[in-house]
Amino acid sequence: MIAQEDKFATLQRLQTSISGLTQIDAAQRLQKCGPNQVSNKEVRSRFNWFMPFAAVLLVIAAGLLLGDFLLIPARHRSYNVAIIVLIMGLVLATVSIIQKMQAGSNNNNLNTQFTINVTRDCQDQELALEDIVVGDIINLSAGDIVPADMRLLSSEDLVCTLNAMNKAPHSIAKSAEMKPELDRLDDYLNYPNIVYGGTSVISGSGIGVVFATGDKTILKRPASQAVQSKIKETILGQ
Repeated sequence: MIAQEDKFATLQRLQTSISGLTQIDAAQRLQKCGPNQVSNKEVRSRFNWFMPFAAVLLVIAAGLLLGDFLLIPARHRSYNVAIIVLIMGLVLATVSIIQKMQAGSNNNNLNTQFTINVTRDCQDQELALEDIVVGDIINLSAGDIVPADMRLLSSEDLVCTLNAMNKAPHSIAKSAEMKPELDRLDDYLNYPNIVYGGTSVISGSGIGVVFATGDKTILKRPASQAVQSKIKETILGQ
């Protein structure tokens, strides 16, 4: 729906205007929906894989130690293998915990370190990415990181990179006046009037309205069939 409807209909649906949200309204939305932050699912996935593996190693080490103690005479006991397995398990568990802590810290630092130009109360101001809410009017220019998923309201020679989505960098021209072609509706990553959080502006400028933040942004959703259907429902109304 957002990609196909008139931009003024999108503004009305998001209960905002080209003049931007009021500070009071933005504060209420921030309190209700939380900061524009994403959980690091990739590191969390690694953490979830490492921890069970570490637990298995610890169980094996305990079994070896117990077996040596119960089944082998004292003069023939050797705990070397059990100790090595135990150390491996402890190292994996420690590394996993450190990675998870660093991932959360790095993500928060990115959201507070970078700022974006936002229109609120009819005035342009610089805000941290984590303070962006649905309905905010964002002013994009070359070099900016797109803070959230946005429907373009106006654009001038705007080109964005999709390197946050794909392993190989890929640039695409964006235009507020164009809509997705009917025979390419499944190619939602290349919709001309939609820009996605986490991508960056290569050149040109544009103004857009935020329709999704944090973990609700497209790039932070797992690529499952159910999620792709939800994406179409949100952007296309299908």
